[in-house]
Amino acid sequence: MHHILLQGSKLWPYIAGTIPKPNATETDKLVKWEEVDAQALSTFLMNIAPNVQAGLDCLSAKAAWDSLINYYAQVDPITQNFPQTHQHTKPCMEGGYFTKSYS
Repeated sequence: MHHILLQGSKLWPYIAGTIPKPNATETDKLVKWEEVDAQALSTFLMNIAPNVQAGLDCLSAKAAWDSLINYYAQVDPITQNFPQTHQHTKPCMEGGYFTKSYS
């Protein structure tokens, strides 16, 4: 999954953590943040293989992203930057779902 998909839908800041979770005292802001974060998390997870999803921390979109980075770092230190670079993948539409193709 390429982060351009998430940037285009304005979800990337939730995954990157640049829009932090509001304090519990800011109820309206917190509810809105939780709604958008859940949307970002859902979009993110739809583009991750189920066997990888199982090992991710899904408390927030940022937590899932960090877990994915850690997953690839543990699998192979050479691919540590894989989730950030995606130099060998590009998103494709197939049957209404995003899939990966390898070039």
